[in-house]
Amino acid sequence: MTARTAELDGLHAAAVAGLMAAPDRPCSLCGVPLHTTALPDDTYGVADWTGSRTGTDPDLAPLCDPAANWLGASNPYAYLARLARLLDEADPGSKKTQTTWLYERTVREYAALKVRLDMGLSFHYHQEDRAGAPRSLVVPPYHCSWPAHLRPSGWYCRECKVRLPGA
Repeated sequence: MTARTAELDGLHAAAVAGLMAAPDRPCSLCGVPLHTTALPDDTYGVADWTGSRTGTDPDLAPLCDPAANWLGASNPYAYLARLARLLDEADPGSKKTQTTWLYERTVREYAALKVRLDMGLSFHYHQEDRAGAPRSLVVPPYHCSWPAHLRPSGWYCRECKVRLPGA
């Protein structure tokens, strides 16, 4: 093992230890505490305490709690189904009457939620709030005049994509 290899190994170990020891930071979208974790694609990312990289959008969170929404649904899709049932029961076309403010509100809520769920917009990928985060004290090695990219498996050149030896 050369001195350069040993130096890169030590530098990688210090950088990984510093990254993993960083305190939990909240998700900027939902506030859930996030920690850094190694991902299957040999990169680092953030996840919540369950290991999930996604979270329910804060404005849809009440739809996941039966006590928090007026229809007692346990998820947004059940809430949508219950809204549809309500609209079917109160169809103004079948009764030949004018609509009420409640019917109009329910129609608007159903339409907005239906579009959102059909487009897959009921969740978000956690994003770590990096404001005021301490900077790493480890200076990465350089290759091709670029700082190397830290991955769980070692240091990689950002330009030529080669794994630096000994890292």
